[in-house]
Amino acid sequence: MQTVTETKKTVKSNSPQKRKKPIVKGQKRKNPVQRIAKAPVVFRVPECALHYMSALINPYDTPAGACVPAELFPLPSGKYKTFSRFKFNVGTNGIGFALARACLANDVSSILTTTSTSALTSTQVLNLATNQNAIMITQNPYPNINFSNIQIQSRLVGLGLRVKYVGQLMNRNGICATIEHPDHGDVFSQFSFDTMNSHPDAGITRVGDGDWDAEVNNSGPCAPAEFEFQGTHLPLGNNYCWGIVVSGIAGDLYEGELVQHFELIGSLITNKSQSHSDPQITGKVLESVKSTHLDGPLTRRDGPGVWDRFKSAVSSSLPVIGNAVARVIPSVGSMLGPIVGGIAQGLSISNTMDEHVRGLTSYGSVRRHDSFIPDEPTLFQRIMAP
Repeated sequence: MQTVTETKKTVKSNSPQKRKKPIVKGQKRKNPVQRIAKAPVVFRVPECALHYMSALINPYDTPAGACVPAELFPLPSGKYKTFSRFKFNVGTNGIGFALARACLANDVSSILTTTSTSALTSTQVLNLATNQNAIMITQNPYPNINFSNIQIQSRLVGLGLRVKYVGQLMNRNGICATIEHPDHGDVFSQFSFDTMNSHPDAGITRVGDGDWDAEVNNSGPCAPAEFEFQGTHLPLGNNYCWGIVVSGIAGDLYEGELVQHFELIGSLITNKSQSHSDPQITGKVLESVKSTHLDGPLTRRDGPGVWDRFKSAVSSSLPVIGNAVARVIPSVGSMLGPIVGGIAQGLSISNTMDEHVRGLTSYGSVRRHDSFIPDEPTLFQRIMAP
């Protein structure tokens, strides 16, 4: 009987084999926590803070619903956005103006302008102008009587005043001087065109430089009382705090727009919504806005600069974790569009948000994130400011 013997052959694998590194005595292994600490420190900016910043920088395109998230104990409030469009003329001596004050009643004037028959020279204080025209914002939801009875209390969030020349294109000429009173005092009784023209806080623009020739926005509270609700329809008093004065040809026609964001509380307010509290981040918002405002009146064009200063201010205040790099990003669906959209054409990665960052934890937390690259234009880039 024939016996068949099978011999097993050992086939050596061509795949590389992992070799364990020898452990050298006295050499420490890397701590996995240290490796994680090298990842970016992500600080997600809360929605309420960005909405407030947007209402300051670009009140025109910012949706209603902004509040002042500075209180430790936030109160539910009605959050409104109202506006009024108007026309005015340069007076007989070549000087015209449009002034605005924070007025939240629908039967009291918010805007004061000149007419084609107004007489005012460049050296005269604005309140000496003749034939002035007072304009109300009839969109405001309540009359003065409701505020007088303390049934409603008010607080200003954001405000913007802008004008543009609407006469014949071939006759376009002149310059505009803009100012927000540095202490929210009265521009109407304290400034002339010449004094405004030379004031360090004023801005000067040439008529015809853009769609809107001149613009001035509220840069935020100038006194502690402005953070609080006031039992009046004039939360900043009777002062016309914002002004645009035009030097041009007598009779030149201009169109203007005043936009207000404000909060109301009281027994008559039935559409209250939840407010938010974030005093520290609100402080960083105002720090960034006010530092920009020192260079002149706040406008939409300041948006990218304010956002960069805000990121820097927040990053510098974050705790240092290893050699981590701080990255400040907005929350999902935030108001960053009206702040930087249309002005900063190429937003950097740290200025944008997309689906990749939906998993990030709340602000102040640290988490590794390796795929922070948008695949398509984000919501903020699609909301373009004019």
